[in-house]
Amino acid sequence: SIKQKLNSNIKMDTGKFCNAKCNFCYYLDSVSKDDRLTLEKVKEIDFDDILKNVTNIEFSGGEPTLVKDIPEIMKYLSHKRYYLTKQDNLKFSFVTNGWNVKSFLMDLKNNKTFFGINTLSSFLFSLHGNKEVHESITKLKGSYDRIRIAINYIKRNFPKILVRVNIVLSGQQINQEFLNIIKDFINNGIQVNLLPLNYWEDQSRSVSNQEKIYNDINIIMSYIYSNDLLNQNNNYKEAHQANLINIRY
Repeated sequence: SIKQKLNSNIKMDTGKFCNAKCNFCYYLDSVSKDDRLTLEKVKEIDFDDILKNVTNIEFSGGEPTLVKDIPEIMKYLSHKRYYLTKQDNLKFSFVTNGWNVKSFLMDLKNNKTFFGINTLSSFLFSLHGNKEVHESITKLKGSYDRIRIAINYIKRNFPKILVRVNIVLSGQQINQEFLNIIKDFINNGIQVNLLPLNYWEDQSRSVSNQEKIYNDINIIMSYIYSNDLLNQNNNYKEAHQANLINIRY
């Protein structure tokens, strides 16, 4: 059985379907395939031992907010955990490109038969630069604005939901506008995770790009230090038991 202290959080794969076409995506050849998770598939899985101990389920794909059955899946798992444990503290997190988040939240809020909003713990957005840079990576026009709108909507309407940002560093331009975006996130208590891209194949080809990525990390961290942005980290860490700024190799 799953041990509470080691496995209180699990990831649920919602399928590789995604409306973005990020140029660094390991699954780029599969994101157009409609293999989205369904409630029927979830019901085929024996969740009894898992749900006795797990307190948070993270949906990740692909793009989980484009999976139409997600609200019913959340409802099914929440009810199943309550039946098994008599506890209603199961929470859900999302790793998302942000495109459909505002609509997804509005639908949950308006769904009178389900307490979905109250079960949400966090949204982790994938944002990789300023508008021009981000959309050159995602190949999805409007994707930058959708993320910023979604983040503002959550911060304004659902302050208990934690907002975090993943920035994949793949050799894109690190300009002042990009640095100011990072500063804005940190100043607003939004966790920033820097993810240097590690290529799975053809390492010799990517050596020079890796060197640029490591240099980009130094530029970003120097900017963070020079603007005293690490001062915000202590309060965040005390509140969330996590760092506000992370580099994840």
